[in-house]
Order: sequence, then C-alpha cells, then structure tokens
Amino acid sequence: MPTTPSPFAKIRDTAESEGGFFRETERHCISYVPGDGVLIVSFDNAFGVKVKEDRTPWGFDYITSQGWSILGVMEKEPDWYRHTSLREVFDELRDAGFFKKFRKVVFYGYSMGSYGATAFCTAAPGATVLLYGTRATRHNKTFNGADLPFDTSRYGDVRSGIPDADRVFMFYDPTDETDNLHARIYSGSNVEKFECRHLGHHVANEFAGMSILKPILDGVVSETFTRQQFYALFRNRMTSITYVHKLMCAAIARGHYVLALRIVMIMSDRLEPGRSRWRFRRHRKGLRQAIATGESYDLG
Repeated sequence: MPTTPSPFAKIRDTAESEGGFFRETERHCISYVPGDGVLIVSFDNAFGVKVKEDRTPWGFDYITSQGWSILGVMEKEPDWYRHTSLREVFDELRDAGFFKKFRKVVFYGYSMGSYGATAFCTAAPGATVLLYGTRATRHNKTFNGADLPFDTSRYGDVRSGIPDADRVFMFYDPTDETDNLHARIYSGSNVEKFECRHLGHHVANEFAGMSILKPILDGVVSETFTRQQFYALFRNRMTSITYVHKLMCAAIARGHYVLALRIVMIMSDRLEPGRSRWRFRRHRKGLRQAIATGESYDLG
C-alpha cells in the first residue's frame, strides 16, 4: 500500500534547501529557514495540527516574503509545547548562541501559540514577544476561585518568560471571559496590552480579514509600532462582518435598540442577499417593535 506523505515533507525540503535545518521530535517539528538578521520564532495554534499536508509554520509565507528568518515550531499532536524533547532543542539552540546571531528576535504566537511564544522566549533574553488571543496556561478555568494552575517546569511558565522579554505586545478581547482571565496573568512594565473589544478569541483571524495583521508585525520588527498607529489601523474593524455583528449583539444586550437598528439597516444595505445579510435583517422587526413599545428585545 502507498505510504501517506508526511505533512512536513515540503517544509523539510524548503528548510534544508535554503541552508537551514529541520528537526523532528516525538511530538513536534522545528524548521529553520534562514533570511536576514531578523528572526521570527513562530508557534502554531491548535488549528495547525488539523492540516494534513504541506504544513508550514504560522505566518510562514509573509515572514519569508519579507526576507526575515523564521524558526517555526509545529505540533504533530496537541501537546501545548510541553514535551521534554522540545525543551532540549531550545536548550541546544540557546547554548549554541543561535539566537544571538540575529539583530532582532520576535517570538510570535496566536492562542495556544501565544503560550508557547511567551514560555520559550526565555531561551532568547531581550527578544520581543507578539501575541494574539492570549493564553497563559493550557487551562481555561480556575479551581474553586483559585488562580489558574501553571506548569512551572523549564519553558513552562509564562510568568518566567515575561520578565526576560524586552517588550510584550498582547492583543486580546477583554469582553471574552476566558481571554480576559488569561490576559490578567500578563503584567510588568514591558507588557503593552491592546484591547480589541468584540473580536472574540480569534483576534488574529479577524485582523487578517481587516488587512492589519501584517502592518502590526512590520511595525514591531522595525520598532516603530505605537498605540496610536494601532488604533488608526483598528478603524478597519468596521469592515469585519463578525465584529459588526458582535457590536450589534452587544448593543441589543445593553438595551441600545436604536443603535442596534441603525447597524441592522446599514448592513442590510451594504451586504448582498445571503446568510450574512440575514444575520442582521432578522432582527429588524423585533427591534422596531421594541423601540415603539418600550418592551425588551431578546436576541433569541
């Protein structure tokens, strides 16, 4: 019977042909594709495990298109970057002075990858950390009101990684209960938090749809990124159907029916007939009735 090709075959060939390296451990694959003096250390999110062919590190195409070097960490199975063999790879890279070869190092992660990026940045003290949909541990709930449980092993605790970073840029939705719980763990004078209300946990996906994910990374790499620049970019959120829908739902939940109806009418005019348009239009009659009668309106 024919063998199923490895989902990592292409990235292995790319890394080796470009003069980099590819390391496969029991649960992870680590690929290095060299570029210039900027190194992006990219950690996959949980979705990456589901990709069964031509796996590449998160952000690979854009990072390499900019001429930057990339060290990509990819999981073969959900592990939250906890296996000893991965720690040993980072120990070896650290001890060999690998990270010191670069003028700028950015640890980059989204969701589960944000945990990995923060925990492992201790291998390169002084690196920048860029995170989306923050996770401080693999756990999502407190136990009897106690703090979130942490993995305090080597490269396991984000609280050890944060002080080793030069700067930590964190993008999250404070209205998402789980994200807010994890974001509170991140503290320190080097941590800068950017609130992205009503985008939910998948902030990075929303930013990609708004075409602002790449400019943020560019600004962080060039060390020109500012809060003012971000909020100018963040105006693009009004082009996100997901964001506008969540904004409408938030207005309804707070009893701001006139605002919610205004959003419904704008999106009804803007969108072509279909499911996205229906998600807004179905509230039109109920909102008008609630405004006219003073009764409450339930999203249903």
